[in-house]
Amino acid sequence: MAEIEGFSELRKFMANQPFDEALFEYKESLHPGDKLGIDKEVGPYYHYILDWQTRKYDYLSNGIKELTGYDDDFLDLGIEAYFRAIHPDDIEAMQKITSQWMELLLGKQEEEFNRHSGNFNYRLRKKNGTYVNILQQPVYISFDNIGNIVYEAGILVDITRFKNDGNISLLINKPDGTPLVKYYPKEEYFPLIGATRSKLADLDRLSTHSDISLLRRIPKIILEHLDDGSFNVEKLSHKLNISRSYLYRQLKSELNITPIQLIRLFRLQKSLELISAKDLTIAEVAYRVGFNSAAYFARCFYEQFNCTPTDYRKQVS
Repeated sequence: MAEIEGFSELRKFMANQPFDEALFEYKESLHPGDKLGIDKEVGPYYHYILDWQTRKYDYLSNGIKELTGYDDDFLDLGIEAYFRAIHPDDIEAMQKITSQWMELLLGKQEEEFNRHSGNFNYRLRKKNGTYVNILQQPVYISFDNIGNIVYEAGILVDITRFKNDGNISLLINKPDGTPLVKYYPKEEYFPLIGATRSKLADLDRLSTHSDISLLRRIPKIILEHLDDGSFNVEKLSHKLNISRSYLYRQLKSELNITPIQLIRLFRLQKSLELISAKDLTIAEVAYRVGFNSAAYFARCFYEQFNCTPTDYRKQVS
């Protein structure tokens, strides 16, 4: 079977990791299976344990085999089989995600690193040729005594039932649950899109953890009226039972953003998902997110993201 494009670079990267010759004298003590209790399936999660030195799977729960339809001969190829099965359009992004993950590992002790939580999503080809959307979360990584990765244990979740906006991502949270890394590889072309997501993520955290009830209510109200082209700052203030000036002061103080900018951000953020899905025209997307004019939507989109809606659709297709 021919080697997939790009896999050789990943293999070289992994092969060039410094290797401790005494590793196998004590590697069994670093195996995370017993520590995590990964010896059977629990609920909808499918477990795996990957040996980074051999690039083979020490353990794959039966659920993974049932989900993908592959037999043991294919799965025994280890990480090479894994990359063969990833959607061709997701391979480059996955390699970038791997690099981001490795950068986080550098210089961290095992205990410190494993207090972080991370996950990423991608599309995996099943044996019958169809694709399943996967969310993968490494839950424990063990290191040898000079810092090399020995084992990675984690879970896979079938998230096909959720809508896929065509843009795979990496999210790594700090021990306190706040995001450390939010990375969208395909959006490297459009850095302002990442900034928009970050701004809305700030509001999402505030709405979840803030003691200010106003901030907890704003996202829900805006999202409920996203397709209403007449919904504006005055109506938002009325729903919150506060004055426009008070709303303005609160948002400027907490997020350095005006109410009208915030409503527009939510509309444009939703438009990214709809544009990526490709089942609506750009004009239909504009109306779906509350713009009464497709031309005005395109202008706002360009001002926010420095690209046209059509160009964005081409990049994420």
